[in-house]
Amino acid sequence: MKFNKKSKITLTVLLIFFVGIYFEIERNMGKPTFYKEITKKILPQNLKDFFKTRIFSSKYEYMLLENKNKKLKKKISKQNEMIGARNMKISELISAVGVINFQKTHDELVNINEIGEMRYLKFGTSDLIVGKNPNKKALSTSYFDFSDNKIFLISGDGILSYSSFENFKVSNNLKLKIIPTNLKSIITDNKFFENSYIGVKDLKIIDQKIFISYSKKISDDCYNTSILKGDLSLEKVSFKEFFSPENCVSGKNDFGVNGKWAQGGRIINFNSDEILFTVGTWGEEDLAQDKESVFGKILAINKNNNKHRVISYGHRNPQGLTKDGNFLIESEHSPSGGDELNVINLSSKVDLNYGWPISSYGEHTGYEGSESLKSELYKKAPLHKSHKDYGYIEPSRHWTPALGVSEVVSVKNFFKNGNNLILLAALGDYIEEGDRSVHFLSFDKNYENILNEKVLITNERVRDMIYIAEYDCVALYLESSAEIALIFFKS
Repeated sequence: MKFNKKSKITLTVLLIFFVGIYFEIERNMGKPTFYKEITKKILPQNLKDFFKTRIFSSKYEYMLLENKNKKLKKKISKQNEMIGARNMKISELISAVGVINFQKTHDELVNINEIGEMRYLKFGTSDLIVGKNPNKKALSTSYFDFSDNKIFLISGDGILSYSSFENFKVSNNLKLKIIPTNLKSIITDNKFFENSYIGVKDLKIIDQKIFISYSKKISDDCYNTSILKGDLSLEKVSFKEFFSPENCVSGKNDFGVNGKWAQGGRIINFNSDEILFTVGTWGEEDLAQDKESVFGKILAINKNNNKHRVISYGHRNPQGLTKDGNFLIESEHSPSGGDELNVINLSSKVDLNYGWPISSYGEHTGYEGSESLKSELYKKAPLHKSHKDYGYIEPSRHWTPALGVSEVVSVKNFFKNGNNLILLAALGDYIEEGDRSVHFLSFDKNYENILNEKVLITNERVRDMIYIAEYDCVALYLESSAEIALIFFKS
């Protein structure tokens, strides 16, 4: 059958017309259109079903999955709200009882070569049930500090308690007494009480004042890391706002990463006038290089007037911080691989810029398999595999695969030759990679070189860690098992 020129043109026009109609209908399936109202009236249901399931089957199946996904998200959101409400009721019941019960679960002697023999104890609880890493199934997240011969503990959802430290040495069953607070009147964000990333980020007692850092909701899905302060009391603590930046980072920020896991939040005493405070990027990574922004920084904050200054910058998620003389030792998460341990020399004349997000030994995550989004991330933040070559300070140690680093502590005067001992806690999931452990890092006298590194496996995610010099003891909070662990060094 032969077609003349006119027939070919007609067929071509018809083909273009029908292809255009096909793509127009497919593009607007599920959306209100004028022709949808017309076809609804004139086409029988069986013919409409035929078009949806046969002609436009791929788009129709995608729509069904999308609708199912929306319903599931709505259901999960509702369940999280219910869990948050339940957690608040449980918190109120525990507070009414007035104590958190811990029982001894472990007691053994361990020996680490070149470190020595240690007694390792653990005490577990079933009273604290709110974890602050929903992706890693943290059973219970908490932070603690030591003051006046007492351990003070605060859960991720704000339950504050204490016990005499002597009780941990002699008793198998402990009761940490709850201290009433006004946190629930200050924090009204439901996510704070859910198994979410939103919650308490640190606890520190300085000059008879108690400081807590937390995830503060500024507006819808827009957060920063802030600090509350109260007078230390065993009867009741009334917290007030101490440091709260005006700016926040949205889950839909310009950088394109919803980074609620990158909050920082560590607090330590700096000098008679200031504390130090770590702030993460919350996913808006380029803020780490903006000196006018508090995000991605270590800040010094005045204890009296709350004014702050930048100590160092170019940090992503600074999880651990300790001070030894003129040196700060800081640990921070990279996204995938490249976790860092940084030595910050406070007497140095160089710019204390640690490179994120221009330089990192890690790689980007969060682009959900999209090559175009991945390409955009690397244009904004190339993650060069050198810091020094681009004018930044190299980390003293970096780990790939990542450890999931958390707190660091300095054990002063441990070595008789003047070398320094730093303990680094690890979260993570894989013991064979050094996760779920405490790393013992021996530095030389000026923190220029790491001489060796030993590991004590805890088999649990170590969320917090403090060194108690009075007892030559390191205390750990194990969030995957809701346990307090104690390591007593033996002379």
